[in-house]
Amino acid sequence: MALAMLPLLLLGVLPSGVQAGKIVLRIQAGNPREDQEQTVQIKTALPAGVHTNDVLSLAGLELGYDVKLDQYYVHRDVKLGPKQIAIYDVEINDVWTIPDAELVTLREHTGRLVDRLQGHLEPKQIEQSVQPLQAGILENLSRISQTQRDNAIGPGVQPLQHIRAHASNLERLKRVKLDVGHLENLVLGTGQDPGGMFGDDRRSPKPERFLDAESTANKTAVFRVTVENTSPNRKRTVPVRQDLPEEIREHDVIDTGGLDLGTDKERGVAYVYKQNLELEPKEQRTFNVIIRDKWNVGGPRIEALNRSAADLLKRVAAKEKFTSVEEALRGLVTDLDRVSQENGPDTVDSSYVAFHRNQATELDEIETRLNRIVMALPPLERTTQIGFKVKPPSPRTTWLIIYIILGFLAILSVIFYFRWYGKSRAEGDGGLPGDR
Repeated sequence: MALAMLPLLLLGVLPSGVQAGKIVLRIQAGNPREDQEQTVQIKTALPAGVHTNDVLSLAGLELGYDVKLDQYYVHRDVKLGPKQIAIYDVEINDVWTIPDAELVTLREHTGRLVDRLQGHLEPKQIEQSVQPLQAGILENLSRISQTQRDNAIGPGVQPLQHIRAHASNLERLKRVKLDVGHLENLVLGTGQDPGGMFGDDRRSPKPERFLDAESTANKTAVFRVTVENTSPNRKRTVPVRQDLPEEIREHDVIDTGGLDLGTDKERGVAYVYKQNLELEPKEQRTFNVIIRDKWNVGGPRIEALNRSAADLLKRVAAKEKFTSVEEALRGLVTDLDRVSQENGPDTVDSSYVAFHRNQATELDEIETRLNRIVMALPPLERTTQIGFKVKPPSPRTTWLIIYIILGFLAILSVIFYFRWYGKSRAEGDGGLPGDR
């Protein structure tokens, strides 16, 4: 039977398919022939950012993952009669909307931070630094809300417009969280609990995905290549070629399983192949290629993050005054436990790679939150004092003290000079005993 490849149309969201919190992607395939049935291969990529948990309904299609593009897609081979059209409505979560609850939380949190700083900072610093930060945060939050309302999916607004608007809002949200993090650090510097750790810190280091650990150095995985002769009565000789995942190089292949090994010089991708493979009718053959596992390396990283979080929690809890920081650290430990208990596929295929890439992304997010708390610790620890708690001197007082010290040193220098000069004169007038 002929295999027809027909372009698939992503028609977008029809008004009747719009529902709160989700998007319906209508995929249409058809058989253009008027005289015979055909098998049509359906394969279309889902928008970037969609993961398995975001797919609510496949409408009878299957979910796949493109290792090279790091993107999910839906696919199926379907038999269609002459001029027949098949329509599939795939439902996914609207992951391109920032929840209103998050925007409200950031707005209210900002107000509480500014209130905590009143009376602890100089009025001039409040006016020139704190208030402009607050105004910028509130303005960006309002713009995010307005942009989301203007680009909410509905009549006249296509999914692509909705997704692009979300990308610009993410940039605004990033600025908001940096400013909120600055206010949180100011509050911590005054010895107060900020009431939550919702901001970011631009000084935070980037997450490190790969750790040099003995437990992962010799870890291997099996990449299976399956070839089948679908003919019920004909013997066939077929060429076999299968690209390996992009992270794999030739030196990462430990055993080719009977296949040959090569590298596509133009794309830099390693692959296994066999020029002429003979298959009997209906014969299926599987080759087990042993490769170095470069994805399932989250274990050592989870252990390292757990140790760091436990150490920070111990240091913060000893102060008994920063409850929100403790809660944030306990939340990180809970998230790490959840990630460590997730079980992925055993066989190295596209699902295996997707699972561990997603896990690495989750750990990136957890490490980012942990690094943010690490950057907050220095001002937090500077609040430990011995004796009476006093306000730091103002800049004017500080310079006055500096001038007094410089003046005192100048007086000492003059006194030392005259004493040295007088002593030299006395010795000069008296002369040396041997000269008399």
